[in-house]
Amino acid sequence: MYRLVASQAGEDAGVPYTASPGPFAQDHTGIIWNGTDVGLERWDGYRIRAYTARAGDRCALPADYVVTLCVDDRGRLWISTFGGGIAYYDPGTDCVHSVGGDANGLIRAPTTRFASDAAGGLWLGTTAGLLHLAADLTQVTRLSEDASAQGHLSRERIACVLQDRRGVLWVGS
Repeated sequence: MYRLVASQAGEDAGVPYTASPGPFAQDHTGIIWNGTDVGLERWDGYRIRAYTARAGDRCALPADYVVTLCVDDRGRLWISTFGGGIAYYDPGTDCVHSVGGDANGLIRAPTTRFASDAAGGLWLGTTAGLLHLAADLTQVTRLSEDASAQGHLSRERIACVLQDRRGVLWVGS
């Protein structure tokens, strides 16, 4: 059985209103997350809480426009923003932490899709090709130039990415 929950968002509800809801994700605790063009919304079954970008706040979204969401195998919620790169939500501190600072600036390429890998890292399907973020969140690498040169993978926009149970990485471009 399915139950549809409708909500009137806006100033009266205390949450940002968006005419274009974006991606949804459900984390391992049952929380529903909604990415919008004005921030991130968290629905715990009782109330909605909004997360937005705030200049100088290290605990805020890097940018308000949320492109895609993903819950990885560790239960972390990953957030891709337009213009701000990627971030993850830490339930222990109730903070959103930006990930970036890689030497080549690869992480700034707009991420369109995420997929967990078996080692705790993350595959990033971006508008500039396929990237991999190491489990320690410090190293970002682009998939081998050889794979692109041989026609195995486009260096252009990645539309979908998935690692299956056997560890095979599926990529659509």
